[in-house]
Amino acid sequence: MKFNQLSSALKQKAPVQTLSVTMRAHSDRGLIRKVNEDKFITIESSGIAVLADGMGGQAAGALASQIAAETVAQGLQIARPSLLNTDPDNYEALAESIAGIVSAANMRILQRADEEPEKEGMGTTLDAFILLGSQGYIAHVGDSRVYRISGSGADNLITRDHSLAAALVASGEIARDLAEPYRNVLLRSVGTSPELDIDVHRIDIRSGDSLVFCTDGVWQYFKEPDEIGEIVRTNTGSAAKKLVEEAIRRGGQDNATVVITSFF
Repeated sequence: MKFNQLSSALKQKAPVQTLSVTMRAHSDRGLIRKVNEDKFITIESSGIAVLADGMGGQAAGALASQIAAETVAQGLQIARPSLLNTDPDNYEALAESIAGIVSAANMRILQRADEEPEKEGMGTTLDAFILLGSQGYIAHVGDSRVYRISGSGADNLITRDHSLAAALVASGEIARDLAEPYRNVLLRSVGTSPELDIDVHRIDIRSGDSLVFCTDGVWQYFKEPDEIGEIVRTNTGSAAKKLVEEAIRRGGQDNATVVITSFF
């Protein structure tokens, strides 16, 4: 198991605060796909949200995303008391524990593929969130995305895509507007290799913030974070459904899933 230390915390330590969270989600198979291979799990009382976008033939993608989401959600729930008792300044220990849970999901998918050879090569993206006090931890693999929607209107993308397109653009080898043919080539996914690099982000959460978790069947139709932010701020309680419906209206070429966690 490997994890990349990607802390997005503010340099000035945030004051300890008690936050409440609400979670809303919506998913649709879209206009083209016959099966919805996306899977999400929310445990609002524990501040846990997981989103996975599966891939693989013969419904193997749906199985991979289900295994990943269930394993990680359960793992975070079991580990939560220990994580809460860990020094919040000890980012490395917390991140390694969370990455270990994702690694367990990775091995479970590989084991299932060994048992059912027709499912060999199945895998999934994964974004998993847990709220620990006033800090949020996000484990990220693949090209589903997490956006931070600020109460102040400063919206931004937290995760980075683990795709060939993103890598080529980042290296300067290709312009962003020419990268679309490489967008669906994933460089990292859960369940396709015993060795897995996992990004673990830490962010300070403020009252009024929201996090938007979405599969590529949604975000590909929204080019700027503030467009997503505007829908979230103007559709309290129904923003997840609105985003999915708008993604389908604009194309609907893939399964479309959104999970929104809002803090107050």
